[in-house]
Amino acid sequence: MPKEIAGILLVIMLALPAATEADRRLPVVQVAIVTDGTSERVNSLRALFLKEMRAVNRGEFDIQAPADLQLEADRTLIGVRSALDQVLADPRTDLVVALGVLGSHAAALRANLPKPVLAPLVSNHALQELPYKNGASGKRNLSYVSLDIDIRRDLMAFREIVPFSRLAFLLDGAITQAIPGIRNEVSRVARELGITITSVAVADSAATALSAIPKDSQAVYVGPLPGLSPDEYQQLVAGLTERRLPSFAFEGKSDVERGLLVGIAPAVQMDRLARRVALNARRILLGEKAATLPVAFARADGLMFNMRTARAI
Repeated sequence: MPKEIAGILLVIMLALPAATEADRRLPVVQVAIVTDGTSERVNSLRALFLKEMRAVNRGEFDIQAPADLQLEADRTLIGVRSALDQVLADPRTDLVVALGVLGSHAAALRANLPKPVLAPLVSNHALQELPYKNGASGKRNLSYVSLDIDIRRDLMAFREIVPFSRLAFLLDGAITQAIPGIRNEVSRVARELGITITSVAVADSAATALSAIPKDSQAVYVGPLPGLSPDEYQQLVAGLTERRLPSFAFEGKSDVERGLLVGIAPAVQMDRLARRVALNARRILLGEKAATLPVAFARADGLMFNMRTARAI
């Protein structure tokens, strides 16, 4: 065999495995993400969850996220429901992530889910009266993660550290309206503990929230406030410190680091939560039913203080 022909055959043989590998295509999965609104934090969370989904499913599924399937609602329950309707009706959508407190709540209570939906930001499935069966959602195409926040435990721990009888309870107005179970639980716990609680619905203004806190308040419980920008949140913290009001951080470590006085839970570890959602997505794509995936998400307790704030107040 002439050397030239042998060389050509060798080149072809060496190229065949690469060509075969290139021709092998992974199943494409189109992921739609619905957020409650828009902010820098929301953009970071979306990027984190997509990164984890791609990492966990590498080599098995090609996770794609078309720009027009990434919808940002207007921080209202109606807006979130409309966005969910849109992505669920889109024939390209294979999987939906409801990346927000409102979105997770709306998705879990939606009458019909024609496609698998992952809802990772449920505060407490019992308070929100969400579907629950044998540790899972028990609902077709629904997989959610419940952080199981315990308001009674929080207030009891807070009162042991800072004695008070009059408390202002700050919570995002849209969440308060969409999930009345939280407000009802706050009222129930207040009666049980003999505390007078004033609920303050917060939107996007720290000044408005601060002005709504009664002057005779002795302490403040700060719940999730997704409507506040980072700058507005810092203005809120500064205003509470200026009034020398002890504050409790619902979301734990991250908000204590931002200036609130005390928290007893570590920050919601978004890296862990994103990995959990990515693993659930993989299980669904491999054939498991979303309705059977566990909803519990363990968080260890741990008392933490911001000593700079403690000295200031």
